[in-house]
Amino acid sequence: MSDALRALIDDAVSEAGAQVYDIEFNGTTLQVFVDCKEGVTVDVCRRVSEQVSVRLDQADLIQGRYYLEVSSPGLERKLRGIDDFRCEYGKYAHVVANRGAWDGVIESVSDDSLTLVVTGAAGVESDIVLPVNEIIRANLKVRDEEIFARKKTANEPQAAGRAPQEECGERQADSGSRRAASGMEFE
Repeated sequence: MSDALRALIDDAVSEAGAQVYDIEFNGTTLQVFVDCKEGVTVDVCRRVSEQVSVRLDQADLIQGRYYLEVSSPGLERKLRGIDDFRCEYGKYAHVVANRGAWDGVIESVSDDSLTLVVTGAAGVESDIVLPVNEIIRANLKVRDEEIFARKKTANEPQAAGRAPQEECGERQADSGSRRAASGMEFE
């Protein structure tokens, strides 16, 4: 994908009030994954789609027919690099590395390694330290208990409106639900 196309999409998404999470183009389908503080709604996707469509039509950067898809990256979003791991600190993830695959809680992140807390069959927790350069792919993973918790809170009365999602850099660990970060400080 060209730098000009990426810049055009970045600008259009920003103007629509969101941020680009990822862009994929396979020659016929342009997928734009967006995120925003308020959460991604159908209205956000509509605004982004309109902005991107208008600019793409004006710039004519894609030859031939293509489909434009705009969506959130989803609950089980890809973790594309060390910054994504930092943003998702304390969350449950699936990580595939050169020496195997693990599901666990992101416990700590440094420039060159990631530590996951994994729970074995006997319920015993252990730390897996993975060099960043050995990670092949990773994504967040939703556990069954999180789904049940969401269903339970969805059935409880809610106050009008929705609290804005905190920005990545301002997220703080919930000490009641995960282990301390082994001396790592996240800003």
